Amino acid sequence: MEENINETGPVEELGGETSGGENKKVVSKIIIILVVLVVLGAVYMFARRATESGKIGESAKTEQPSEEAVVPETTPPAAAETATSTPAATEESANSVIITHTDDGFSPSTVTIKQGDTITFKNDGPTPSWPASAKHPDHTVYPGSDIAKCATPEQAAIFDACRGLQTGESWSFKFDNVGTWNYHDHLSPSQFGAIVVE
Repeated sequence: MEENINETGPVEELGGETSGGENKKVVSKIIIILVVLVVLGAVYMFARRATESGKIGESAKTEQPSEEAVVPETTPPAAAETATSTPAATEESANSVIITHTDDGFSPSTVTIKQGDTITFKNDGPTPSWPASAKHPDHTVYPGSDIAKCATPEQAAIFDACRGLQTGESWSFKFDNVGTWNYHDHLSPSQFGAIVVE
């Protein structure tokens, strides 16, 4: 046996150079299978996330309203392009509720307000946040809203910030339509909530 190993070498005993080539083919097939599994896993996660964001309309209806913070009315939606957290005094003193956004989502995520009240979305997180009407990605649940209306003259009338708010920035929207209006973060669609307008 030793003589055979010394003369022919272990490679020839295993079938010569073709065995090494076959091993490379097997390894290549395993790598291809692993890549396919990773791609399928990513597609599954993307589809699952899209499905969850599509359920924004139903899931937020079951949540109970959270604690509300009432503050003076802030920047109107017409100034969405330059929205800041600078409050503005008004004669009517309409109610305004602040919803903050962090990496954990919106807080409170569900609020109940009166018709004509204003919601101010403030980004307290380290990354941009884009509050908008459900349903991702078209933002059409609140009457008249549609992401296609961003950067048009109709932008001021839609429930859509139309851009990511940077840390410390805020955007306000006055709710004139009675109903339950679901919303989400366009940049993180799995984060959502509901505005109940009475």
